[in-house]
Amino acid sequence: MAVVEPSPLLDILVRGPEGLFIWNGPPFPGSEPGVKLDRVPCTSAKFSDDGSKLMVTKRDSVISVFDCKTLREIRSFDVPNVLAAVISPYGTYLQTFQKCSFPQHKNYVLAQMKLLHVDWHQMRSNFCGFSKGFVNRLRVPGVASLELSKAPGTYVAAFVPESKVYF
Repeated sequence: MAVVEPSPLLDILVRGPEGLFIWNGPPFPGSEPGVKLDRVPCTSAKFSDDGSKLMVTKRDSVISVFDCKTLREIRSFDVPNVLAAVISPYGTYLQTFQKCSFPQHKNYVLAQMKLLHVDWHQMRSNFCGFSKGFVNRLRVPGVASLELSKAPGTYVAAFVPESKVYF
């Protein structure tokens, strides 16, 4: 007889105009998910591939890194003129793309004048296989893109663009 291990619990990252929240995932004890992490104002969020860290970019050029097990901020960086950022697969490195500001510092600086979408996508690309089939289903109306954390993480992030509703 095969032993079937239960699926790890799923947490849901929800990001809207006011920032992000992390909710308890299904099954919900009531009809609503519970909040595990209250609002964090941000412009973007990205999980490390192993699901251990969450990188959050804020409007004031601050990048924060959260531990996904404790949901506590473990590090914060002030990155002036940041245009984009990505966290390494194991959450050990942070890569940023910043708008050039002259004069240069005395340290060596490599400047790339343009950031192309395809270049940035290749820098942060990852692959997630679906060989296990459906474990849970989550209905997210209007979703434009989504991202799953890598094992052993159990996070899913979905992007729903703003839409104008006319009554």
